[in-house]
Amino acid sequence: VGVRGRNNPPTRYTAETQVMLPTPAQLRAARSEAIAPEIMARYTSLPASVPDRVRQLAADVAGASPVGDPSRPAYDQARAIEQFLHQYPYSLNLSPPPEDVDIVDYFLFDLQTGFCDYYASAMVVMARAVGLPARLGVGFLQQPAGPDGAQVIRQLDAHSWAEIYFAGYGWVEFEPTAPFAAAPAEVAGEATPGPQATYEPFANPAPAIPERAPQ
Repeated sequence: VGVRGRNNPPTRYTAETQVMLPTPAQLRAARSEAIAPEIMARYTSLPASVPDRVRQLAADVAGASPVGDPSRPAYDQARAIEQFLHQYPYSLNLSPPPEDVDIVDYFLFDLQTGFCDYYASAMVVMARAVGLPARLGVGFLQQPAGPDGAQVIRQLDAHSWAEIYFAGYGWVEFEPTAPFAAAPAEVAGEATPGPQATYEPFANPAPAIPERAPQ
């Protein structure tokens, strides 16, 4: 919020905010048709250059047709994509990708390892491919406060994640990066995990989740 002008007397503003913590059941009940058309149009768009095998993999993982399956809740589709990506091992020791590749396609089918930018980008593209409005979140992981109450954020805490839009709740964070993954909300008894959650190693995905894309 900005206030323009000179010699203005001191002014105090009070703002009230509300943090929504929807449960999995509430997110499952959120209907995609209730999302504003402008949000759907902007956050489900993909360039025509996205390879067909990326779109097909997204549909297979989410259990939806490429245009979205209204019979399966969007929340379950998003969770399926998130958990599928947990199978890819994490690594910071990577060479620069080739210049002539689609990065998400390269990560899913060729490299099959990476860090948070790869995971989050892959989830956003896969989610959009099945009709889920998705965007990339970039920031820092929240750290525990020290004895003095101060929270120190360092460059090594930089992180990216995926967010899916749900009618009535707005943007909900998902964590596709393997080392930072938390147990599904049904197990944890909490809202969907995000960069402010306390992460624990994720157990092996359920057998029903498709294996990583073949090389």
